[in-house]
Amino acid sequence: MKSRRFHEDYKIAPTSTRKLIAHSLKAYSSFFSRKKIEIAIVGDDKTVLTDEKWSGYIISQFISNAVKYSPVSGSIQIKTIAKEDETILSIWNSGNGILEKDLEQIFQKGYTGSEHRTGLKATGYGLYLSKKISDMLGHRITVHSVYNQYAEFCLHFTHNETVYDVTKM
Repeated sequence: MKSRRFHEDYKIAPTSTRKLIAHSLKAYSSFFSRKKIEIAIVGDDKTVLTDEKWSGYIISQFISNAVKYSPVSGSIQIKTIAKEDETILSIWNSGNGILEKDLEQIFQKGYTGSEHRTGLKATGYGLYLSKKISDMLGHRITVHSVYNQYAEFCLHFTHNETVYDVTKM
């Protein structure tokens, strides 16, 4: 039986970034093919402390948006960036980008953008839930975009000894 409380339904454990990426990409292979999207996976495999299921949900949302908003024959790059105090998983796409005025609002419940997007189903809940889950896991999300050029969503996994100590309890 599933718990109704988030803190009872997740397990922080060492997880491979390649594993997170691979699981998240599975559902989108036909979309990559249909839209002729070039995908590149860059960077070394790193181990991060997270809940595999919930981080996978966040990454899947980023990939879903990248596919949705990338043009036919566009490109998506998924990059693992290792820094001293964190590992960053970046999902970049060559799509429409996000209007600067929308950047502050994209994580609000129900927000779907100020631009009319024909033929795209948007509920405004994917990024909202991703942000909530990220906060609960102790991760951070950043977004970089230039309108009509690209959008990049980054999930930051902090290297935190306190979190690691809790996982060993």
